[in-house]
Amino acid sequence: MVVKQYLIIDDAEPDAFYLKGLLSRFTFFNLVGIAPTIESAIQFLSSQSIDLVFLDISLDGQLGLSLLKTGMTLPP
Repeated sequence: MVVKQYLIIDDAEPDAFYLKGLLSRFTFFNLVGIAPTIESAIQFLSSQSIDLVFLDISLDGQLGLSLLKTGMTLPP
């Protein structure tokens, strides 16, 4: 079985931990981390091999989708 590495990007701690709890039931998912800001998400994404991202739409007054506009190159 292939284990997928995932990152939760959410500034609402209760929501992030709820999602973490739901996904912890599945042995094929491994949490890499929880990023509460776009800046911390970029740090995770540039330093870790991540297969799946759960991205909040609204992050501390910013649009979560603005992460896609950063133009960063993800590691393979």
